[in-house]
Amino acid sequence: MNFQKIAIIIFFGIILSFSTLTVLWKKKDYSEGENRYLSKFPRVSIENIYNKKFMIDIEKYFSDHFIMRDDFIELKNNLEISTGKTTINNVRYTKDRLLQVVPNINQKFIQNSIDGINEFKQRYGKKTYISIIPTSEYIYRDKFFINPGIIDQKKDIDKIYKDIDKDIEKIDTVDLLNSKNEEYIYYKTDHHMTILGSYYVYREMEKTLGFDGIDFKDFKREKVADDFYGSLHSKLNINSLDKDLVELLKGGIPDEDIHVRKISADFVQNFNSIYFKDMLKKKDKYAVFLGLNEPIVDINTGIMNGKKLLIFKDSYANSISTLLYNHYEKITLVDMRLLNEPFEKYLDLDEYNQVLFLYNFYNFVTQNDIQKILIK
Repeated sequence: MNFQKIAIIIFFGIILSFSTLTVLWKKKDYSEGENRYLSKFPRVSIENIYNKKFMIDIEKYFSDHFIMRDDFIELKNNLEISTGKTTINNVRYTKDRLLQVVPNINQKFIQNSIDGINEFKQRYGKKTYISIIPTSEYIYRDKFFINPGIIDQKKDIDKIYKDIDKDIEKIDTVDLLNSKNEEYIYYKTDHHMTILGSYYVYREMEKTLGFDGIDFKDFKREKVADDFYGSLHSKLNINSLDKDLVELLKGGIPDEDIHVRKISADFVQNFNSIYFKDMLKKKDKYAVFLGLNEPIVDINTGIMNGKKLLIFKDSYANSISTLLYNHYEKITLVDMRLLNEPFEKYLDLDEYNQVLFLYNFYNFVTQNDIQKILIK
């Protein structure tokens, strides 16, 4: 038997061994490393086999559950980085941080969102605001010796604001965050802002929303984790970067006076804190701010000042809301990514004095969920 035949036998033996071990190995439902649920074994049916859906799903299943999968992903990404590659899986790698790459923006999605927000204002006549937060890729663009084709988020945000109804007030944070880019305002391994970045946005909002913000020195600053590897790390699984620090800023309202209610189509849950410290035991430590995303979240403060704020949002709003709540009797957060029913099924719009659309740039230009606010 020649060497080539031996090599082929060894190769297929390795493949067969790994495939067999993958079948026998205990399966996980959720990947802490990737912060997502893993594929389940597909349903076997004549229809699924005929339309090739079974083969597609079984390939996803084996990909998700392949033995030593995380180790192979880490090895692959490290090899690519060693060759000089700086962008992997839509994440830009630098020596001191990871950045979420904004792909080519979807003009149709942007227009759908703008039309939805404008129609909301015309339909309901509520005092309405919008704030689109730039992502760290843009804020740290000057850190690159050669600009790797980063989208000009300021230019695009200005254009979006121009197309938004003139009666909707804009809260622009781009210049503010640009001026703070030497500070720790975005996590290094996660796409969210740190509590310091959220604080700067909160103080910018006070001018337009009409409250007197609390000075930074008057907050109680609490470090709750120093070992956070975030969502961007989950995509690369590279452990050479420094871990992130997670901090809270606690204001004048005692945490025990806060009542949080989470609502979905399947349940209503009640909590006595805006901080979900059990999440600090998991990989996604950013979820300490209001826990996992749900379609509807109510924050009742007991202030009794008659001010109630409704926020249509993505997860950037979670940490910002833990500062805003100091000035409102009630804040309700609605995540249209998770809601396929009329939002009015779960709340009375007449109850709110102000409505804020609060999104990061990436979600606003790549997702198409805001238009669902018009579902009747």
